[in-house]
Amino acid sequence: MMTESWKTDLLKKLDGLHEADRHQEVVDEIAALPVEDQNDWRIVGKLARALNNLGRFEEALEKLLEIEPYKDLDRFWYYRVGYSYSGLENYEKAIEYFEKSRALIPDDVWTLFELGWNYDKVGRNQEALEALELAWSLDETKDPCILREICNNWEKLGEYQKAVDGLLKVLDKCEETASLSSQLAFNFIKLKELEKAEEYLIRAIELGRSDSWVYGQLGWVLGTREREEEAVVWLRKAIAAEKRAGNDVDPWLYGQLAWNLGNLKRYEESLGEFQRILETKEADSWVYGQIGWTLGQMERYEEELEYLHKALALEENDSWLYSELGEAYNRLENLDASIENFLKSKELGRDDIWLNSRLGWLYSRKNDREKALHYLYRARDLGREDIWLYSEIAWNLGAAGSYEEELTWLLKVAELGRDDLWLNRELGWACMQLKDPEKALEYFTKAEGMEEPDDWLYTQMGRAYNLNGDYEKALEYSFKAKDKTGGDDPWLLSQIGQILGNLERFREALKYLNQAEKAGRDDIWLYSEIGWNLGGAGDHGQALAYFRRVEEMGRNDAWLYSQFAWSYEKTGDFRQAVVYYQKARELDPDDPWILYNLAQAYERSGDYEEAILCYENVQKAGGYKGWTQLQLARIYAEMHEKEQAELYLGEVEKYLDPTSPEVREKIEVIETLLKSARIYLS
Repeated sequence: MMTESWKTDLLKKLDGLHEADRHQEVVDEIAALPVEDQNDWRIVGKLARALNNLGRFEEALEKLLEIEPYKDLDRFWYYRVGYSYSGLENYEKAIEYFEKSRALIPDDVWTLFELGWNYDKVGRNQEALEALELAWSLDETKDPCILREICNNWEKLGEYQKAVDGLLKVLDKCEETASLSSQLAFNFIKLKELEKAEEYLIRAIELGRSDSWVYGQLGWVLGTREREEEAVVWLRKAIAAEKRAGNDVDPWLYGQLAWNLGNLKRYEESLGEFQRILETKEADSWVYGQIGWTLGQMERYEEELEYLHKALALEENDSWLYSELGEAYNRLENLDASIENFLKSKELGRDDIWLNSRLGWLYSRKNDREKALHYLYRARDLGREDIWLYSEIAWNLGAAGSYEEELTWLLKVAELGRDDLWLNRELGWACMQLKDPEKALEYFTKAEGMEEPDDWLYTQMGRAYNLNGDYEKALEYSFKAKDKTGGDDPWLLSQIGQILGNLERFREALKYLNQAEKAGRDDIWLYSEIGWNLGGAGDHGQALAYFRRVEEMGRNDAWLYSQFAWSYEKTGDFRQAVVYYQKARELDPDDPWILYNLAQAYERSGDYEEAILCYENVQKAGGYKGWTQLQLARIYAEMHEKEQAELYLGEVEKYLDPTSPEVREKIEVIETLLKSARIYLS
């Protein structure tokens, strides 16, 4: 049996072997001792420590439990029991003993380290972090193993930037390993710093890592960075590595490979990889959704819908799925179902530029301008500022009749660089609606030079020239439009008729207006125009018939009543003319033309007093200067009121050229009347 002095020397020797990591020699030394010496609690403790370090945890625990009665004499007993339980993956039990060890040795770095490590294993990461950070603060050597374990827990707590900062410090202290580079890559991925992630994944591979994880992650990073060709290469390597290892291939790898092939428009190959997933496991919502998307790209829309609905059956609240369904129904021209699904996607939280732009476009196709503009404006508010969006907003404003706003947005489109046929046509159209035919012609003329014009452009140019008073040009472009259409468009025929009427070619105008009626036009405007041209052609009786027809159809404005009056006047029925001029005046009391012609009707019907009152009102309104004075001079001459007649006759020269034939003729009539009046009075 060993003396106490020999035991002390042996214990020192065993500690030396431990420090030199010669743990098997510790076991061998103890095994060579007499049995009674082997059972000394101090030597058993050293044996258990060596067995733990050799990974023989069950044997170590058995030995430690044998000397439990001496635990109060050995402050490391609890630590070693905890270590054994940890090695046996009984982490909760390990924590229990490490906590007791900590109570005995509160500032022991490695007790704190092991406590933190085991907390990590059971998911108590905040407690792990507290223990490990305390160990780090107490460790004078600043062992990188402790810092790396701290980084592991920051990572699990989502503190990826702290994890990266710590791991880079570990890298400064240690030789770089594939494991360390892989962990750095993982955290850079979480931080979405994919360039850095790629760098460290490649370094991990260069350092010898060649498994499916590192290849798969590199494939994912490259795919996300839109380098799909490279991604496909690495994902195929990942799949091959899994197969070499004799493992079932992770369906995630097939999914990533399929996704990248889809982005490369290699849809058949993509579909094949998705099919592998269906063969290896029960498909989830994502797989069905991606298969549906792929089928949509292959224009197999009915099958696309089938798979998207399968996906929806597994995941009812996926906004992406509803967006894809909306797009699928849109491709099938089912606008209502498309809108319904897009709105469901929005309800589930999707509110991005793409979705709002899509909804705006769909409502535009359904001619719901208010809703279309609502969603288009929302896309703008979210940051979209491009030609397509501004063009859509402008077009819908125009269709809603908001032409000033339409013009504003069209000019914004031009500022962004669009200068094509569509824009110049729309700019011209907006200017036409804003009664600016001259500006409209600038844009229409520009559009005319961009490509072979169609009948619409020629029609609008004819209309603009007509409004601008250039009737010959208006007629030229309207006939060009007629040549394009074949001549049976009632609206174009009507336009030609109107222009010919403006040129006072009334018979020709009536020919085209009658053709418009035969082509199917049957409305107030057409019959009003026919009546006006009949009057211009001298067929006042027929004109009146058309005006009555227009009145029966519901027109009862000042223009119609003034046309009635003018026609009655031409037929010599001045009393009826007065009746209708009065009706027109009630609806438009400030129109000098109506007042002037009412005055003439009164004059011709012999009611000079009313005629004088009307002419005086025309004077006050500032209309028909010179002509009103001529008419008043004539009336007063007829009434033998020489002074008044001469007074008004003297004012004529202020406004009219007395040498012009028409004015000279009227003056001569008045002078003749005045001479007659002098003879009569004498």
